[in-house]
Amino acid sequence: MHEFDPELLQDFITESGELLEQFDGDLVLLEESPTDPELLNRVFRALHTIKGSASFLSLTELVRVAHAAEEALNNARRGGLLVTREVMDLLLEGADVIKGHLAQLQTCEALTPARPALVAALTKLGESSAGAHAPSGAAAAAPTRAPAIDPTRTPLVLPAHKNDLLDFMVADFEEAALRIDGAVEGLADPATRDDCAQTILENCGPTVATIEFFELASLSHLMQSIEVAAERVASLRDETLAQLQPRLRAACALLREHASALRDRTVCGFDPGDLLDRITDLAMGNPIEESAMLAPGAGPQDALLVDSGGALPGASTPGAPVAPIAPVVAPVANAVSGATTGADPDHAPDGADAQGDRGGQGVGAAGGATIRVDVVRLEALLDLVGELVLQKNRVAAITRRVGAIEVVPRDLRDALAQGASDLDRVCGDLQLAVMRTRMQPLDKLFGRYPRLIRDLSRSTNKKLRLVIEGGDTEVDKSVIEQLGDPLVHILRNSSDHGIETPEARRAAGKDETGTITLRARHEGEHVLVEISDNGRGLDRERILKRAVERGLCTPEEGAAMTDQQAFAFIFAPGFSTAEQVTDLSGRGVGMDVVRTNIEKVKGTITLRSKQGEGTTVSIAIPLTVAILDAMVVGLGEEEYAIPLGNILEIVKPEPAALSTIHGRPVMRLRDEVLPLIDGCTLFGVPADRRSSSPFAVVLSMNGQTAGLLVSRLIGQREIVVKSLENSVAGQAPVSGATVGDEGEASLIIDVSRLLSLATQESRVGRGVPPLTPQTSAASPGSPGTQGPAAGGRRRAA
Repeated sequence: MHEFDPELLQDFITESGELLEQFDGDLVLLEESPTDPELLNRVFRALHTIKGSASFLSLTELVRVAHAAEEALNNARRGGLLVTREVMDLLLEGADVIKGHLAQLQTCEALTPARPALVAALTKLGESSAGAHAPSGAAAAAPTRAPAIDPTRTPLVLPAHKNDLLDFMVADFEEAALRIDGAVEGLADPATRDDCAQTILENCGPTVATIEFFELASLSHLMQSIEVAAERVASLRDETLAQLQPRLRAACALLREHASALRDRTVCGFDPGDLLDRITDLAMGNPIEESAMLAPGAGPQDALLVDSGGALPGASTPGAPVAPIAPVVAPVANAVSGATTGADPDHAPDGADAQGDRGGQGVGAAGGATIRVDVVRLEALLDLVGELVLQKNRVAAITRRVGAIEVVPRDLRDALAQGASDLDRVCGDLQLAVMRTRMQPLDKLFGRYPRLIRDLSRSTNKKLRLVIEGGDTEVDKSVIEQLGDPLVHILRNSSDHGIETPEARRAAGKDETGTITLRARHEGEHVLVEISDNGRGLDRERILKRAVERGLCTPEEGAAMTDQQAFAFIFAPGFSTAEQVTDLSGRGVGMDVVRTNIEKVKGTITLRSKQGEGTTVSIAIPLTVAILDAMVVGLGEEEYAIPLGNILEIVKPEPAALSTIHGRPVMRLRDEVLPLIDGCTLFGVPADRRSSSPFAVVLSMNGQTAGLLVSRLIGQREIVVKSLENSVAGQAPVSGATVGDEGEASLIIDVSRLLSLATQESRVGRGVPPLTPQTSAASPGSPGTQGPAAGGRRRAA
């Protein structure tokens, strides 16, 4: 592999990775709508962009498979190929090969060649069918190659790594020339002038970069002259444009002549004379000599005769009628940043392309709308905002202390309070702005799953449909990274366990195609992600039977549980109801990991199901996990932070509401009995520093609820989460640390581990039943018979 700037290579890997994600999802959609011209063009452009950039980097193996797949897609665009299931298998395999190449580039490995049979099969698919009709929106005809301008050509000598890529470059260059030619035709119409100029710029910029890579100086000069004209065309008067446009058409004829020569591995020897200088002069508004003025209605041959002394065959005098150089093509504006455009002369632009993004790389584009920023810089910026939040909290604390000192003048106290308030507002706005820079739409994640469902459909012999809703919902980048694997596992379970076989669905009176719905929406400070299927649903009795077999509960306890409490056993480590292990599931090693990953981002996961109708898994995750609201409590002399989203309420229990069951503390709260954890005991606070009348913070997460006894309440505070090393955290239920108003460190309580600890304590000695209505009624000092929810919540772990 040729050596390139590591930053340039990393940009290619990043951009191509994003395009491949889009490509994968669009291919699956294309399989369902194989003649959709918009989809065909979108997948073609994505692959073409990857190939063009790879050509510039001399990634020959990647270019080879990308070009073969691109040719197949282009044949489909022309109507010569129908995208069947078998064709899609080959295209997806090609995409997988390119993904593997990107992974190898990331680790600086040599690229593994694609299977020769795959490249051969894709190449065969790309062969044109005689008499094929282009789909709606495609170009009606391939361009007619211009006759040679000058037979004098010199052999082209290139280094080996560039020579291998020349054919790909020529194919790209020819389509770029075709697009530019079509756009030049549209410059005459004021209604399309701006769009056509933008199209020229978008095709010239990346094409010039590729030409310079091959060190074709004369061709580069030609392209740059056209580019300069496109930058200035909007400001030109009509009479100037009338002199410029024929010369631009002549320049396009020269582009095609250069392409023809390059196909033969030669260099065009035609001298453009004054043509390029006059194009530049006209574009810049400079006058040209009277003898160079073209007559009204002049064509490209006239321009060549006047400016270079040469002419196309068939034109002998200026102003003589001539045949058109190439068919007029509708202007397009569709180049993608960082890559050459086009594949071969058959890759005609089409109406769908005209709707493409104008995210300009060319000079004079509306451009600069977005920039790519290294995530490390965003992390550093977020850390600084976190430090600012800490200082804001400290200023607020100092302001409160000063405000309580009566000897301080009133106007000074008011000024300090106003300054603290303004700092709080500005800090909040800055924090929100920085958070938004880290926000990404869930589409970036959801786009991976249509391909997954297609593959699962093939491996399970089931008919599956994936519906995605709310993909534009945005969450923090770190949350997206943690959410990927859990969603994959849940979708696998829905496909393997949830959706029935086509035969079983027909027997149940259902559509034989099962539907899995992946949706997301905002709910307050959280994002709710739901995965629903219309399959067989969960079998409560089967789950409870397996739970009893594994010793997770007794039959009596199971009978007292609600459905949600029973379904929660699915999250127990090693739990599975599958009768046999498959390649997809059945080992019991997934759902507990799913819950663990969700809890890492302070999220919760719940299950709803109705047998015969389907199952819904709901995941609630915070928008961000770096800065959060918390309740600060005291345990002895130490302060601890509890995430506010996990607090249901805070009470000060009466002595009569506190009791024990089987030696374990519980608390009666209205119609429920909750397990209770003494925070001072848990964190080793000496007895002489504990409060005689503690508060109980009622915590809830993933269907589990328990009370935490604390010595005192300090107040609500916005905290900045700092991670802890495992060796520091140990086995204590803490998830991180924060800095208080006075600069002191406070630990953040891990609610998930705390609730698991409460559940474990309630089941010490296996065979000692957890809290149930019967045991609570029989226990000394018990508050009486309670509803089933309390015991069930504890069992749900």
